Amino acid sequence: MERFDIGLLMFAGTLVVIALRMKVAPEVPPRLRGDPARIGQVLINLCANAVKFTAHAYVEVLVRSEASADGSPLLRFEVRDTGIGISA
Repeated sequence: MERFDIGLLMFAGTLVVIALRMKVAPEVPPRLRGDPARIGQVLINLCANAVKFTAHAYVEVLVRSEASADGSPLLRFEVRDTGIGISA
């Protein structure tokens, strides 16, 4: 997977020092048709929620390609973090 790291984030006016990692699997097509604004909104919201509960370490976004029922590419986005989590 291709990996990108960012070390500093601004969240709610406070500088947060964590790693924001983005890993893109090699099978993800370089161009797709879709709504980049909507995907961006969703990812920003998910990452912002992850940052709220991650005091140190990292937030990671993984992007993979899966086959859909009709054979067209289907992207799978996962957001992981080292935050406190939600108890079961």
